[in-house]
Parts: sequence; structure tokens; C-alpha cells
Amino acid sequence: MEWIIGIILFFLGASIGSFIGVVVDRVPKGQSIIKPRSHCPVCGHELNAIDLIPVVSYIMLRGRCRYCGAKIPIQYWLLEVATGLWVAVLGLLALNTMNLRWVEIMIFGLFAIPIMWIDWKTFYMYDSMLLPLIGVELVFSFVVHPPSLWERLIAAAILFALFGILYIVFKGKMGFGDVELVTAIGLLLGSQSLLWPLFAGIYGLFSYLIPASRENNDEIPNNAVPFGPAMLLAALTLALFGNQIFAWYLSLF
Repeated sequence: MEWIIGIILFFLGASIGSFIGVVVDRVPKGQSIIKPRSHCPVCGHELNAIDLIPVVSYIMLRGRCRYCGAKIPIQYWLLEVATGLWVAVLGLLALNTMNLRWVEIMIFGLFAIPIMWIDWKTFYMYDSMLLPLIGVELVFSFVVHPPSLWERLIAAAILFALFGILYIVFKGKMGFGDVELVTAIGLLLGSQSLLWPLFAGIYGLFSYLIPASRENNDEIPNNAVPFGPAMLLAALTLALFGNQIFAWYLSLF
């Protein structure tokens, strides 16, 4: 029975991944994520339901448009697979442990994917994703995890204040999206936020080794690095493995 649930969760996650593909393509262009319906970006032909089966359609069509034969970028298929696996693994953990913490991490990750992708491509994070993420974390803090409510609120307030000061000092070099993002991260991590700057810094250093896209934005300096992905990867690392990391650290003393 568990493998059946896993398959259902996988295709649910892959469907979400397909939608995320639409989000990362349209939001930076200022387009609606609802209309028009999905279509081939080359020939403009509207896609039918058979063309939009998550994961499966790409394989059936051998990675090409059914109508004009244009190649479909494989990153969208990989996104569907990765999102499907993410939802399946976290969903099964939630069901097996009856712990909604895994659901919280899963939802945070689903928001993190488009935020990271768009920031990497455009050096910009959108309120349309950041503010709902903060709202989701507030709901989990107040409703699902009331014992840790104040811990989460204090962590979020401290990170908001620190990054708010940085935003004022380095205005023009740092966007307010970073301030909003760390607020959500503080709500997610609570006391584990103490280690978050360390991991964010480590991931940030790795970011310098991978050249980010500068599509349609020649004003961005060549040495600029989008920090959103590093911030989110650090948050997810601690959300998933924070307890083990803290236990290992304490064992050193």
C-alpha cells in the first residue's frame, strides 16, 4: 500500500513541478500564470492534455513538441521528476511519523524551488511568492507548532531586523526580498537559525563557482551573485538535518 501512496504522491508532486515550470517562465516576464493555456513557445500551438502528463509526456514525445518538433528543454522534465520525488519522500515521512513538520518542510521546499530558479536567472525575488511563504510559515507557527511559537517569532524578528539594517546600509546592492525571505526562514527554523548564517555563507561561496544567468539584465555586474539560492538551501539543510547537526556539534564537547 505504501508504494501505491508513494506513486500517487510522486505524480502529485510532478504536477506541481509542471506548474512551477510555468511560474518560473512567466512571472519574470510579467505574464499571467493562468492565461493563456500552456503552449509551445516556438510554434505557439496550444498543448492538449495528452501533451501535459507530468514526466510521461516528455518521454513519449522524446523531448520534442508534438506539433513542430522543436526541442523541449530537459530542465523542465528534471524539475517535474525532482519535485515528484520531493513530495513523495516528504509526504511518506509525514504519513509514517504523523508529524506535520515534514509537511511544513515540503511546502517550504515547493516555494523555494521557483524562488531560487528565478533569483538565479534574474537576480530578483518576487513578493507574489515571498509573502505567501511568510503567511504559510505563520500558519504553521500559530496553529501547528504553538509550543515553539515564540521561538519562531523571535528568530524571525531578529533576522528581519539584521537584514533590514543591511538593506538600509547597502541599499541598491541588496533587495528587500532578502529581508522578506529571512523572515520566512526564521519562522521555519526557530532556534536552528543560529547555525543558518554559517551554512548560508558556505553555500554562498559555492555560488561564486557557478556562473549565474544574466538574461536580459546587462546592468548586473559580472561578479554579482544571487544569494537567494544559498539562503534557501541553507534553510532546507537545517530543516531536514538540523537536529542531527546540533547533536554532532554537542558531541564534540
